[in-house]
Amino acid sequence: MTCRFTFSFGAVLILAGMLTVHTVVADSIRIMPVGDSDTEGYGGFVSYRYDLWFMLREAGYDVDFVGRNALTGGGVDSDLYPRYDEFDPDHESSYERVIREHADVAASMTQANQPDVILFLNSEDICKFGANATASARFDLPRFIDNVRAVKPNVHFLLGQIYPYEITLCDPNSLEIIPLFNQEIANVAANKNTAQSRVLVVDHYTGFDIDSMFAATKFHANRKGEMFIAKNWFDALEDLLPLVEPSDSNFTINAGLNDAWYDPATNGQGFLLTVYEDIPLVFMAWFTFDTVRPSSNVTAQLGEPGHRWFTAQGPFAGNKATLDLVVSEGGIFDSSAPLPENRVDGTIELEFEDCASGTINYEIESVGRSGQISIQRVAEDNIALCEVLSEEDAQ
Repeated sequence: MTCRFTFSFGAVLILAGMLTVHTVVADSIRIMPVGDSDTEGYGGFVSYRYDLWFMLREAGYDVDFVGRNALTGGGVDSDLYPRYDEFDPDHESSYERVIREHADVAASMTQANQPDVILFLNSEDICKFGANATASARFDLPRFIDNVRAVKPNVHFLLGQIYPYEITLCDPNSLEIIPLFNQEIANVAANKNTAQSRVLVVDHYTGFDIDSMFAATKFHANRKGEMFIAKNWFDALEDLLPLVEPSDSNFTINAGLNDAWYDPATNGQGFLLTVYEDIPLVFMAWFTFDTVRPSSNVTAQLGEPGHRWFTAQGPFAGNKATLDLVVSEGGIFDSSAPLPENRVDGTIELEFEDCASGTINYEIESVGRSGQISIQRVAEDNIALCEVLSEEDAQ
């Protein structure tokens, strides 16, 4: 391989702490249930997840429930769930967790689980905040969505409006607060819904009968209520799943990609990449030239006047990263003054097929240029490390 790069690879090799990533099924649609004990299950009840899993599988959908938790609060009543051993129990729910707390960890749960669809059902805010729960839905739920999208922009959301219940130990005015809370959920869905990342409402309130569907002694839906909620999710997913494209690669960006990369067709130009796995973030330096050669009478005191340098950074998920492309201007060699100006001038979509090859799709706004560059490593020293880290990510 002929190349004129002279970079020091040791200076850019950063090995971040590895994240724990659950095994996912290739080409399955990854569904992540998120919520409080209404989703986790409690007091022997598993929650709607049990019935929804079998509804989806028996309807022929290739789905994988994902999450870092596989437990049910208070254990499982095996008499109520005779096929529990066949069920996929993974979820991202926790007893008494409020929406704000989900928003705080949304990026890490998304990075760890790589969901295609999120089912969100959470009523704990009413127990914790009473009438102020509407503010939680109004402000914290959009923040949850934004933090998920920062890691994976094309995730789809189904937001569950909570079912009615009357528990004086939770809040004496629950029946009056819940419709207002559900309206805020609908408002969020209307404001955050996009073609790339659908945000849709699932109504678990209408038709839920407290007398026959609620286990008052357990403060949660009983088996009849769970089946009712599962059917609502299923109907919504039947409409949504045809729009979902499951991730088609098991490869995950990792620190083994830290290296110099280039396109052999444009030798003498290229990229330096650094992956920070625990943030998660990709940083890129792009060394290239102007779009046209400078006039012969244009000179530079150091280097050649046609050189251009860009940097880019942004979050990654799976084998893809979305980066802001930044131009730095106005500085002087090895000087703290004047301070250079940094401005965003486009985007880069970075995608890796494996540890040795990738694709860059770029758009530079100031000059109206866009295109695609196939890249490979300048040297192959780090491929073995990348493959080891990739195998660990898949476990």
